[in-house]
Amino acid sequence: KSYKRRDIYLVPIPFLIVYISVVLLVYNNLREFLVPILFYGIAVCTLGTLTFYNFLGKRCKTSLILFLGTFFLIVSNSMSAIEKFVLENRDLGVGIMLTYVGAQFLISRYMAQRS
Repeated sequence: KSYKRRDIYLVPIPFLIVYISVVLLVYNNLREFLVPILFYGIAVCTLGTLTFYNFLGKRCKTSLILFLGTFFLIVSNSMSAIEKFVLENRDLGVGIMLTYVGAQFLISRYMAQRS
């Protein structure tokens, strides 16, 4: 299915906002982790953008499951980066694991439904 030109430009915006916000929040404490964090963030945000494009194109439950799994993965990764580089004395482990396990469950469910 073809996308509206507007969708192509608008879909990445929320992912870019999250990416830039997290990078700005953790930037001063990254040191030698700067380049890997920047590349990993780009990869995860690209995944989010592509899964959302997929959902917009198909508009089905299966593509929604994949997008939600990716969304939870982005939330988990963002929380993990913030805990590691900003909130060094706070434990976000339960929230990180809940969102990570939710992401893995949904992505696995998508894969099982596709096979």
